[in-house]
Amino acid sequence: MATALFRFDDSYAREVPGLSVPWAAAPVPAPELLVLNEELAVELGADPAALREPPGVALLVGQVPAGVTTVAQAYAGHQFGVYVPRLGDGRALLLGEVTDIHGHRRDLHLKGSGRTPFARGGDGKAAVGPMLREYLIGEAMQGLGIPTTRALAVVATGERVLREGAPPGAVLTRVAASHLRVGTFQYAAASGDARPAGRAGRPRHRRHYPEAAGAPNRYLDLCGAWPGAGVAGGPVDAGRVRARGHEHRQHHDLGRDDRLRPHARSWTPMTRHGVQLH
Repeated sequence: MATALFRFDDSYAREVPGLSVPWAAAPVPAPELLVLNEELAVELGADPAALREPPGVALLVGQVPAGVTTVAQAYAGHQFGVYVPRLGDGRALLLGEVTDIHGHRRDLHLKGSGRTPFARGGDGKAAVGPMLREYLIGEAMQGLGIPTTRALAVVATGERVLREGAPPGAVLTRVAASHLRVGTFQYAAASGDARPAGRAGRPRHRRHYPEAAGAPNRYLDLCGAWPGAGVAGGPVDAGRVRARGHEHRQHHDLGRDDRLRPHARSWTPMTRHGVQLH
C-alpha cells in the first residue's frame, strides 16, 4: 500500500550511509488521523482519500511495509550556545524521498515517531498540541510567502506522553525539499572524514543550487522574513535550518506578536519558564 500511495526513493540512506542510522518507528496503539493537508497530498501525487484509510494512516505514523527503509539522520551543531558533536534525529525519521507532480524531489519526514539512537534520554514522542501548532504555523508561513517546511498530516497515537502534564501523543508528517541540515556537514567534519560530507553535498548541491555561483545569503533572507510577519523564531541552529538555507523546520516554538516591540523579552514557547515545552 505504501508504494501505491508514494513511490519512495532512499538515495540519502544509500549514498551517505555514515550520516544516518536505519531505524523503525515505534508501534502506535491507536492511530487516528486528526488533520490531513489534502492540497499538499495532491501536490505530492498521493490520493488524499487513500491516506485517510487505515493503511494510509499507518504509513503516516511510520508503519511501512518491507522494502521501505526509514532512517534517523545524524547531525551536529551548537545547541543553546554549546557545541554538541552528535545530535541527530532523536524523535524523527526520514520516511523517504518522493517526486511531486511538478517533478521536484521532496522528503517525507516524521516527528514524534519514537526514540532513536540520537534520543539522548528523551522519550522520542510528541504531544498533539505542539504538532497541530507546527502544522498551522507552517501553512501560515507558506501563505505569507516565507520559506518553510510544511506538514502533510498530524496523527494522534492513542497514548499519553509525559510533559508538564500527560497530553495525548501525536506524530507529525512534514515535507521539505531536503532534510539535509547545516549540522550534517558539521557532523561529518567532526568525524575527521570529509568524504561523507562530500557525497552528501554534491548531489544535493546539484538538486538545490544549479545557480549557486554568486547566490545571495539565503539564511539572512530567511531570518529577515520573520520579523516582517510578526514572528520570533526559536533557536536558529544547525539542526533546524536546512543546508539549502531556504527552510526552517520547526515551528512549535515560534512566537507571534502583532506589535513591534524591539526591546521586549523573549516570548517564544521554547523559552517560557526557561524550559522546552514540546
